[in-house]
Amino acid sequence: MEWSFKPLAKRCAASDEPFSDGEEVVSLVLKSETGEILRYDVLAKNIAGFSPAGTLLGQWRRVFSHNTDSAIAQKQRLANQEEFFVSLFDAAPTEEGDLLKQLLALLLERKRVLRAIGVPANGEQHFLHVRSRQNFTVSMKPFSPEDIARVESVLTQTAI
Repeated sequence: MEWSFKPLAKRCAASDEPFSDGEEVVSLVLKSETGEILRYDVLAKNIAGFSPAGTLLGQWRRVFSHNTDSAIAQKQRLANQEEFFVSLFDAAPTEEGDLLKQLLALLLERKRVLRAIGVPANGEQHFLHVRSRQNFTVSMKPFSPEDIARVESVLTQTAI
């Protein structure tokens, strides 16, 4: 099973402007007041005026491109996943954030972006971010299909 992010939206969530090549886009992942996990893609120039209700779980930035070259798109997706994983540690801890950390850690370990250090102990696994040499501690709890359904609006099951 492979997890990756849904494709970037084509329009700004703040202004409804279509994205153009070369524009910086910020993707925000929030937990709404009703408990839904939502993602908004917003032009960087509009981010200061965009304030959706909810708790920010994480975010990443990218430069928009209509280029659909699969190798470039795959590298960009991996970079987005990596940046989002790191940003999850800056947000206030939530159950959904912990689940996202765990799922992304497993994905990034498989892609050799993260390396597990030792064996899980006390329900936690330590990971080394290979490129930056930064250490991360991730809660490793059993998860169910219902848990995954809670975050499916952010992550989509795909086969690459």
